[in-house]
Amino acid sequence: MTSEPAVQRSTPTLHQIFDVPLEVLAADPYALYRKLRSEAPLYHDEASGSWVVTGYAEISAMLRDPRFVAERPLFPEPELAALQPILERWMALQDPPEHTRLRQCFNRFFTPRRIADLGPKIAELAARLLDKAEARGSIELIQDLAFPLPVSVIAMILGVPEERQADLKRWSAALAYLSEPPGVASYEHLLETRAAAVEFADYLKELVAEKRRAPGDDLLSVLSSGERPGERLKEEDLIANAILLLFAGHETAVNLIGNGVYTLLRHPEQLSALRATPTLIKSAVEECLRFESPIQTTTREVAEELTWGEHRMGRGEVVLLVLGAANRDPRQFPDPDRFDIARTENRHLAFGGGAHFCIGAALSRLEAHLAVPELLRRMPRLRLVEDAPDWHLWESWRSLTRLPLAF
Repeated sequence: MTSEPAVQRSTPTLHQIFDVPLEVLAADPYALYRKLRSEAPLYHDEASGSWVVTGYAEISAMLRDPRFVAERPLFPEPELAALQPILERWMALQDPPEHTRLRQCFNRFFTPRRIADLGPKIAELAARLLDKAEARGSIELIQDLAFPLPVSVIAMILGVPEERQADLKRWSAALAYLSEPPGVASYEHLLETRAAAVEFADYLKELVAEKRRAPGDDLLSVLSSGERPGERLKEEDLIANAILLLFAGHETAVNLIGNGVYTLLRHPEQLSALRATPTLIKSAVEECLRFESPIQTTTREVAEELTWGEHRMGRGEVVLLVLGAANRDPRQFPDPDRFDIARTENRHLAFGGGAHFCIGAALSRLEAHLAVPELLRRMPRLRLVEDAPDWHLWESWRSLTRLPLAF
């Protein structure tokens, strides 16, 4: 039997650097975050030559500093090589001016009005999913609501017909490993990711061709048929970033809804306050984003040798920005380990910051604003049925594998 080749990527892993079992870190990353913030909010790991940053002020500044550029993962293994040309075109892994060009193209679709116009359809999709759960008499939140709702929304945005949504679900589940560093995403996982990315790209090529023959008002139609040359995306850019939209946009919304409902149920006094004052839903969603951030870490690369405080950072060194730690920093958030849906000063970093601020943030928020209140309205006796949640053994995402509930 031949052994699996090592996945050779430079991104550091918290559990390896600090010798914390991945199971322990997934169950409660905040103990490690507190220790790092208090002892070394900017920590240099000599073994990997990388940096781990946990302080809010430091991370917020680095996200906006052009000397910290996107870190581009490398897949030198021949079996994974098909991933490279796709990821190289992702706007999330680009810097200006290429990032600016791609972002401006996609901004044409992700306008506040377009997002708001999706509201009635999102509400309808959520209601339909909850109808099925009520008729069945049971609900497993992730598979019954948090996972399928964003898939249906992204399918609607891309113009994917309903009969192909099962494929979108399968592709999205496999793509989730792309953000995980080696030691978390195994070679076997990445083989599944490569197969999903190639299959999805092939389907998107066919779909783009259909949209050009008969355009609609979906994203693929809008971005493949701009009236002026500068408004049209190259097909390779459009397809690659449609894959990014499914990968990042779907996972973020799944985790926001799943983590948010779980956190509300763990804090019954806050849940009661939300039921009593439904208008608190917007601040409640922001507190859920802060308290159990869907995205826990992101990475940057040092573009040029620089001095940060008393630290000298070398060109090419990888910087791991721990957003989940920044969002519990007591220097920024009073009593940060207290979940408070009425928290007013809540400028969290759950969607990143600077030029790479998540383009789908408004969409993820809207899905949560509509789905969570509808769930709570229909199921006034909603409660947890298991004491310990089942978290994915991931570092980059804070993600529940399942959440069975009784109502």
